[in-house]
Amino acid sequence: MTSPDASWRHWAFPLCVLVPLILIACSAEVQESETYISKGLLFCKGADKPFAGIVVGRSVREGYRRQAVYFKKRYKYGKLNGRSYYYYPSGGIESIEPYKDGVLTGVVTRYFESGQIKARLHFVDGMRGGFKGEMFWDEKGNKIGG
Repeated sequence: MTSPDASWRHWAFPLCVLVPLILIACSAEVQESETYISKGLLFCKGADKPFAGIVVGRSVREGYRRQAVYFKKRYKYGKLNGRSYYYYPSGGIESIEPYKDGVLTGVVTRYFESGQIKARLHFVDGMRGGFKGEMFWDEKGNKIGG
C-alpha cells in the first residue's frame, strides 16, 4: 500500500507537462495579417469567435506616430484589453498603453529611443487629461512640463 504522501507523485509529471501546454494554448499570439475586424471586434481569419490573445505586427502610421513601429497588443473578447507595447525599429520600447474593453484607460508611458522616459499621459475612458495629469521629460531626463 502506498502512503497518501506518495500518491501525488504519480500525477506530478503529467501535470507539469500539461499545465504549461494549456497556458500556451490559451494565450495565442498571432500576426496582425492573420486577423480582421468585424463590428468593432477583432477575429482571427477563419474563426467565428472574437480573438483573445496577443497580436503582433508593424504599424506605419498609427495615432500620433510618424514612423514605423512594431507592436504587441493584448486582446480579450475581440477588444484591446491590458497593456499594448510599441517598439522602435531598433527594438527599444516606444510606448506602453493600457486598455480596458477597447478603450485607452490609465497612464500611457512614452519613451525616447534611448530608453529615457519622454512622457506620462493619463487617460480616462479614452480621453486624455485625467486627474493624474501629464508629465514630460527631455532626452537627458530633465522634467520639462507637467
